[in-house]
Amino acid sequence: MMIISMWMSISRGLWDISSIWSVLLILACMASITTSSSVSNAGYVDNGNMK
Repeated sequence: MMIISMWMSISRGLWDISSIWSVLLILACMASITTSSSVSNAGYVDNGNMK
């Protein structure tokens, strides 16, 4: 019930909705950055030249 009441209070204004979208975009960017960095680190380890 807490989540539903919070969602209703958040979705009252366009500013709140846009702020939610901005937070989601930031989280998506952070997730993609961490994924790419982990993949590049794995590539360095597999390469063997950089230790």
